[in-house]
Amino acid sequence: MAKIMILGDLHIGVKQGNIVMMEQHLRYIEEQFIPYLLNNNIKTIIQTGDMFDCRKGATTLALREWKLRFFDVLLDKGIQLHTYIGNHDLYYRNKITPNTTTEYLSHYNNINIIEKPSNVTIEGCNFLIVPWICNENEEACMESIQTSKSNICIGHFEIKGAKMEGTVCTEGLPISTFDRFERCISGHFHIKGDYENVSYVGTPTQSSWGDYGITKGVHVLDTETLELDFITNTEELFHKITYNEDRNMKLVLSNDYTDKYIKVVIEHREDFKKYEKWMMQVEDKGAASLTVIEPFLDRSSDDSEVEVDGALDVLTTDNIIKQYIAEVYPEKAEALTTFMLGIHTTAIREY
Repeated sequence: MAKIMILGDLHIGVKQGNIVMMEQHLRYIEEQFIPYLLNNNIKTIIQTGDMFDCRKGATTLALREWKLRFFDVLLDKGIQLHTYIGNHDLYYRNKITPNTTTEYLSHYNNINIIEKPSNVTIEGCNFLIVPWICNENEEACMESIQTSKSNICIGHFEIKGAKMEGTVCTEGLPISTFDRFERCISGHFHIKGDYENVSYVGTPTQSSWGDYGITKGVHVLDTETLELDFITNTEELFHKITYNEDRNMKLVLSNDYTDKYIKVVIEHREDFKKYEKWMMQVEDKGAASLTVIEPFLDRSSDDSEVEVDGALDVLTTDNIIKQYIAEVYPEKAEALTTFMLGIHTTAIREY
């Protein structure tokens, strides 16, 4: 019974090559991912596209560090890596070549880079591997999906109804596209989730505030049962601390926040000297980023001039965007909503 490691989108060079984030991601590779492979005698990895983050190229430092601490290690340990092209790997949005993965990694004899839809056998299992579908290869990709005799399809898909960062995908391929396969595995969306026979594996590490509170990790595919076993990444990069002076806030100071991204949300604060002393201790914890979220002006019910009759409906930002566009631009609602939700998602991920 063979096992195959399914490694989600890595986005090497994310955040314009942010060094702190790169070190956090590589620490996961060195301390959790590689040891798991070796301890469980797993010799094969399938990586789900978006190996790199920026379609115009990764930074020199990112290329060097990932080469020395990941790709060279896989070669040295005799581990085979199969990868295919994701949308972030492309130089041109609608052409598979040139792409960063092929340009940077094709010299490794243990790395198999797939640029075209291909039926391949890996560890005795038959896969249809499909790169990012764009204008150049759409016809070939769809023909392969419709005619393949492989029992597993794995790709970098945009599937309608799947959960993505901050919203749900409203366009893309219908899930019925993959009915002919026993299992479909996909990268692209960063949140893991199962939808009928389709599994999004998500990303192995946190990269933005959009990942806050979301468990990350990798999956191991059993080639006999086709079951996916989730292996949790025990490190979280993004943390929120709720400050309330009525609680014992010293307990928070026992946590290691070195090179983490921290948001302090003020819930109750009247003693500013006490708060400032506590904040100075937080600042000394070595966080990569520390942001304070101040409360809205508190008004007691006696002072309020607003009366609420019945239940108060609270809308999410996504729903406010959808509602506004539907009312103001009904004839263009679908396209505009997708565009604006995309901007909102990017804002969440970046800030």
